Amino acid sequence: MEKELFVRLVLSVGPVKAEAAGLSRAAIKSLGIGVLGLSPAEERHRRAFRSRILRDVHPHKPGTECLPGLGPHPGFREDQQFEVGIPEKLLKEVAEKIVRGCEYRLAHKRIVEDPYAVRIHFAEAAKVQDVLKIFDPFGQVQIGPGFQVKRAAAHDNPNLVMYKIDVWATLTIYATITDYALT
Repeated sequence: MEKELFVRLVLSVGPVKAEAAGLSRAAIKSLGIGVLGLSPAEERHRRAFRSRILRDVHPHKPGTECLPGLGPHPGFREDQQFEVGIPEKLLKEVAEKIVRGCEYRLAHKRIVEDPYAVRIHFAEAAKVQDVLKIFDPFGQVQIGPGFQVKRAAAHDNPNLVMYKIDVWATLTIYATITDYALT
């Protein structure tokens, strides 16, 4: 699941993004392109994986809705760009796993469980400026190369949390951890 999302995202990232440098090579290898010495079974597996991904790659159509940050890419003609389909369910499931992992790491090994739930959101930063101001007093944590996290917890209930997670300075995952009773 994570590997499939990784490949789809890498193929969608602007080709000159320094934060994603080298990732396209890893994605291409996972598709079995230019890899020598694979067993027949592994070769079949990668060929099937490549076919599944490439079925969702199409020429870009101007006006098509894209995830904020994933295209079309400035400096390149629109008629030369492609769209890589990313199933919403896949994106949200992996994003939720990322948020749960961040919460475990940043909140003293907290495991999010009932009555709390993780909710994932994607939005253009320009449209949520008022919400982003909430993160101003909180510091940013670099979890790995190209992976930066801001966590804001409510003062009166530290189990109520908001996340802003920037991946490769391209895709931003917004998330909330809220109590079911409050939603």
